[in-house]
Amino acid sequence: MEKLFCLTLLVCLVAPFYGAPTTEETVTGNVEEHIVNGIDAKYCEFPHVVFLRIAAKPNDYFCGATLISDKYLLTAAHCLERQISSIEAHFGSTNKMNATVIVGVKSWLIHPQYTKSPGLRNDIAIMTLEKPVPKGKCVQPIEIAKKDDQFFSRCIAVGWGKTGENGHYPTQLQKASMYRMVHGQCKKFSRALPDMHLCMGDLQPHGENICNGDSGTGLMCKRKTDSKYILAGIASFGYNCDQGFGVFVRVKHFADFIKKHTNV
Repeated sequence: MEKLFCLTLLVCLVAPFYGAPTTEETVTGNVEEHIVNGIDAKYCEFPHVVFLRIAAKPNDYFCGATLISDKYLLTAAHCLERQISSIEAHFGSTNKMNATVIVGVKSWLIHPQYTKSPGLRNDIAIMTLEKPVPKGKCVQPIEIAKKDDQFFSRCIAVGWGKTGENGHYPTQLQKASMYRMVHGQCKKFSRALPDMHLCMGDLQPHGENICNGDSGTGLMCKRKTDSKYILAGIASFGYNCDQGFGVFVRVKHFADFIKKHTNV
């Protein structure tokens, strides 16, 4: 079996998957993370996408998140494991250096059954903003998947992670089309993939994929009943940036958890 890769450095130390938050060192190229074979997102194309700048020990780092109401975000639980002193949520720009709105994060709730082994399970967290973020053309929440929602197989992944095993870390948000894999197909690579996970990718050399640094960002899929793109997944971990697949938390699996704590 080939090595599975981590989206953030922390998880790489405890599991064979890519799925840890990216340190500030990563921005200079010391750790890997980003959408593979993607293209620049257009201005205001994904107004729900959030860049998280996290102050922590021993290093500051970043993750992605998704705006689901004017005061709540969803992200990956593994983004919030370190000794964190503060978190800034950056809104309104595809350029991670040029946010139009910055709001502090007041608190966060990691799923009570989150675990790192075997694999990353229940890798989801809810974040509460210090104040409601003002909505606008480039800042809008996205609808989240409900229990009974069904989707077409083609989805869109976004992120600021690495562009490949030997790629770079982009300043501009990247987007890529990804196709859903049959769950049994990705379980051939790891038995630690319960139904709460959604596998995306084509296993082709240099195909579209997520990579280190895309942790916590969203997967948007088109709902069959109305062809509307909604939040179907949260980037968690993956297998081989350059010719593997990405694994996302299946949002509809956690509909009750999200509803209970956000009323969304």
